[in-house]
Amino acid sequence: MSKVVSFRLDEEHPEERQALAILEAWQEKGYTTREILTWALMSLDGIDPLERSSVSETSVEAKATIDELRDILGQAQAFLEALKSMKALPDSVDVPGESRAVLTQDFLASVRKVMRPGLSLEKD
Repeated sequence: MSKVVSFRLDEEHPEERQALAILEAWQEKGYTTREILTWALMSLDGIDPLERSSVSETSVEAKATIDELRDILGQAQAFLEALKSMKALPDSVDVPGESRAVLTQDFLASVRKVMRPGLSLEKD
């Protein structure tokens, strides 16, 4: 069973403004508000959340997987672009019944949409 915890941070209050900046910085790294606040509360109690939390291990593993996938997709895109520039690759791939472009902007946009908040696929 989960409980909802809700609060506001006032940018006019210096400590809350600083807390909000820290929260946003960690979110940009791909962590959820839930993870960040859980770890912060555990740290207040003297527990190192990065050593004990299975959630953090999963998050670190997921981030590593996403980073690896981003690298592989980047290499694949560079390879495809090189093939296109050598005229070794057609502009579209024939699939029985329809024709699709290779790694279209729509595909890349859909990949960007499903990525976790704070993580991004590098734009060309």
